[in-house]
Parts: sequence; structure tokens; C-alpha cells
Amino acid sequence: MNKVYSAPENSLRELITDFGSPGATSWRIYLLLGIPFMLSAITLEQIRLGGPLSGWLLFALLFWLFTVALLEVLFRISGRRNWKKSRPLAVLAIVALAGLIRGLMVYLIGSQLGFVPVDELSYRLLSAPIFVVAAFASMQLIVLSFGKEANLNKELESRGQELKFLETTLQSQISQLRNALLDKVQNQLKPQLRRLYKNLSVAKNSADLKSAVANLMALVENTVRPLSRDLALSRTIPRQLSGAQVIRERSATLPKLVDIGSMIPLPLYFLLYILLGYPSLAVLTDPVEGTYLLTLMLLLIFGFLLLAKVILSRFSASPLVSLVIVMLVAVVSSFAALPLELLGISQLGNSYFFQAIIFNVALSSLLFVYQMVKIQVLISQENLQQVVVKLEALTAALRQEAWVIQRNIATVLHGPVQAAMYAAALKLSSLKRPSEKVNQSVKSEIDSAIARLSKPDFLEGESLRAVLEQIQELWSGICEVQIELPQDLDSDLTKRPIVAQCVLEIAREGVSNAVKHGKAKNISIQIAEAQNDFLRISVINDGSVPEIGSELGVGSTLLDELSHSWEIKSRKGQTELRALVSLAKRD
Repeated sequence: MNKVYSAPENSLRELITDFGSPGATSWRIYLLLGIPFMLSAITLEQIRLGGPLSGWLLFALLFWLFTVALLEVLFRISGRRNWKKSRPLAVLAIVALAGLIRGLMVYLIGSQLGFVPVDELSYRLLSAPIFVVAAFASMQLIVLSFGKEANLNKELESRGQELKFLETTLQSQISQLRNALLDKVQNQLKPQLRRLYKNLSVAKNSADLKSAVANLMALVENTVRPLSRDLALSRTIPRQLSGAQVIRERSATLPKLVDIGSMIPLPLYFLLYILLGYPSLAVLTDPVEGTYLLTLMLLLIFGFLLLAKVILSRFSASPLVSLVIVMLVAVVSSFAALPLELLGISQLGNSYFFQAIIFNVALSSLLFVYQMVKIQVLISQENLQQVVVKLEALTAALRQEAWVIQRNIATVLHGPVQAAMYAAALKLSSLKRPSEKVNQSVKSEIDSAIARLSKPDFLEGESLRAVLEQIQELWSGICEVQIELPQDLDSDLTKRPIVAQCVLEIAREGVSNAVKHGKAKNISIQIAEAQNDFLRISVINDGSVPEIGSELGVGSTLLDELSHSWEIKSRKGQTELRALVSLAKRD
């Protein structure tokens, strides 16, 4: 089922800040200013004053270019590009001044050419600044919204490429890390083992056996143990795995369905209607009557629009169908002032309603585009957030795997390899004379233990719950440990040993800290799935919050490596360690 999108409302503070922002002028705004300038000429001026349509279009074109040039000059003089913060009052003053100069020039040149009546000086000086400010602000809203959408899409594409890079190449980086660690171990062990096996094969008496045993113990003490300790404590794990980023602009994303009512932004409609509509009413009547008529008309028009918005908010449709419906609402709203005409309160004439239809359709279309761009921004933000979450989850999963690989190589060295060598030394020490059979047995056991370095069994064939219960048994008699792990989640995690190992280490660290540093007597280990491909591990206890000191520093490092995020908090006598572990799967 397709999601229905509603255009978010802009705060007044955001609109004012954008209006005065240092980089909010561009050729795109200047180009779009031609739309209201041309529409004003053919829907208001030509119908009201008469004259050839081609003449008015040429007149509007010339004064559009004049106004754009004037705005650019004034903004350059103000040094706007060097502004460090938003200056809405300064921008308002500049645009209004440009409008005032435009109005004066339209009057002077228009009256000479016969386009403008000679008695309209006050009207031009009043209406032109209001009109230019409203037109500039409207076009600026659209351009800035498109800019935000384009920037979000660039960032989305960048992060998407980074995510793709991680998905396709970073597993090989983890493999390279594993191979590098294994090579380091093998390069130190193999030469000494070859010498050991050779000495055993040529041993002829007990003295030769004692020499071989001494060499074997030296191998354990001087190579295996230091190597396992270094791997356990070293920090060769990549903290941030990233690659080259390819940035391409993507086409805008249109929603399948939109909330029709949200496409009628009443506050902006109200503001622009006043700014663009009042000058026309004032010249058709007079300023006082125009204000009176505008107030009555606003009550009727916006009462109708509010009713339409409430009703249409219950329905959704495609963007194209929604645009048609909004335009029909605009046409109907043009006749909201008809009762005033029928009651004799106003005498605007039929030409007014024709102008009102064109004005309202143009205004509603403009605001529809603005609302649609805001929805595209919203969609881009949602998509970007999803990509970022996936990127973080995947990076955390790879970091967890790198840690587990390194730690388990150290564990296998410390456990099976060292145990196999000690056992071999004991077997050889018990012999009175060399034995080929024992030599082969010793060689086989040591080689088998070393082979486990590349294929460690993280859970050693047990389920995650079974291994967690070992923690429970370990602290039995010291504190009570409860485990909350759903059976289906236990089965799933048992099949994913890397994640299970991370969960196990975090739980072990949490319980250990709670007992040693918090003096806890009751502990609950709770494991559950969280949102966005994450697993939540909570270790809740009745102990105190441990102080972050040198002892906890190692544990903090471990938690940093194994989890996407973690925190320790205390509430109502309970201390909780909460960590998120990535469940992200790589292709």
C-alpha cells in the first residue's frame, strides 16, 4: 500500500530566515520573476486598462529585465554575498526599493507611451513595492526548496554509493584483515614447528626428546603466549570503513499519493492574497474601500478554503489529480465574493471575476508546486535517513566481525593451540625412547589446533542460551542472574555466530561490571530485536552505577568495538547497561 504524504508546514521563523539568507539570490529566482510579471501584465493591467496584448507583453518583458538588473545592482552594492548571517530586514528594504523604483519608472514611461493613466502615480508607488516583494519572496521559496531537495539528493546519492561500496568490497577487506592476522601467526609458528617436527623425526634417544620438549615449551612461552596476548590487546580493528564516493544528481522523487488538503497552505495563501490582491482592489475602488472589501472577501474566500482544506484532508490522490482538484477549488473560490456583488456591497464588475479566476489559479498552482517540492524534500530526508541507518548498521556489523575474528584468533592461540602444545610436551616427556607413532600423533594434534585459527567455532556447537547459562552458573552463589531470550531469537542468533559472540561478550562484560564495580546481587540479561536491523542487549541490575575509571576503560573500549552504541544509566534503584548490536546482513 502506497504511503500518503502530507506537505509539512513551514514555521514563520524559517521563512523569514530563508528570505534574508546570504545566498538566497540567484539567476533562477530572477528567471522565475518573469512569471508573475507577465501574468500581472496580461491578467490585471491589460484587462483593466486595455491596449494591445503584444504591447503589454513587451512592456512587461522590458521591466522584468530592468527589475532584475536593478535587484542585482542593489544586492551587489549591499555586499550580500559576504553576509555572515540572515538579514531579512535588509533584503526587504532592497527588494521594496527596487519595487518603488520600478513603479516610478513604469509610471513615467508608461504614461508617456499611453499604457498607464496619468492619475495612477500614487497607485504605482504603493502597489509596485508590495508586488515585487511578494513576487520575489514567492519565487525565492520555490527556488530554495528545489535547492534543498537537490542538496539532499546529492548527499543521498553519495551515501548510497558509500553503502554500495561497503556492501560489495568491505567483506574482502575483512577477509584481508583475517588473512593478514593468520599470516602473522603462521609466519611466526611455521618455521619453529618445521624445526620441531624435523628434530622429532631424527631423534634417536631420550636426550633428543628432552631437547625437542624444551624447544616446544620455548615456542609456547616465547611465541604463542605473547602472540595471543598481543592480538587480544592490540587495536588493529578498523573504526571507520569507507571508500571512494561517487556523487551524481538524481531526478526528483514524486510521491504516489498526497494528502490533497495539505496542498492548500492557508497561511501563505492568505499572505500572498493580501500582498498581490490589495493593490488591484485599491485602484478599482479607493484605498479605504479597498481595505473594507478585501477584509470581507478574505473572510468569504478563506472560509471557503478552510472548509475545502478540512474536507479534502480526508482524501488522497496522485499529484496530477490533486493539482486539478486544487485548481478547481481555486476557480470556485474566485466566486466567493459574488454575494457581495449581489448584495450591492461591491461593484467590481465581471472583469474582476475573470481576473480573480486567473489570479487564484496561478497562485494556487504556484503554491501547489511549492508544497510538492516540500514533499520531495521530506521523501529525500526519509530516504537519506534510511541509507544512513543501513550504513551505520553495516559498518557496525563489519567492525564487530573484525573484532570477533581478531579476538578469536587470540583465543584459539591461547586455548587449543597452547593446550595442544602442552599436551604434546607431556606426551613426549613421558617417552623413554622416540616413537614414530607418538610423533605423528603430536604433529596431528598441533596441526589440528592451528587449523582452528582459520575456522574457529565461536559457540563450540552450543546455542547462545546455553553459553549464556554458563555465565549464570559462573556467578551462582554470588549473584542471581536471569536470562530473557526468546526461543526464536536464540535459534536465529545461534546460526549467526559473529552476532552471537558480540552479544555474549557484551553480556559477560555487563554482568562482570555489575558484580565487581556495582556490587549487584540480582542481574537480568534481556535480549530483544530493536528497529532498523539492530539487536538490543540490556543488563539490568540492583547495583550502583560504576565510576568510569581505569578498570572500566578496557570494558568501555570493548563495548565501543562490539556495539553500534551503548549507555549506562540509573533509574529507580536499577542500573542498566544498554547496547545496540548490528544485525545487518551482507549480500
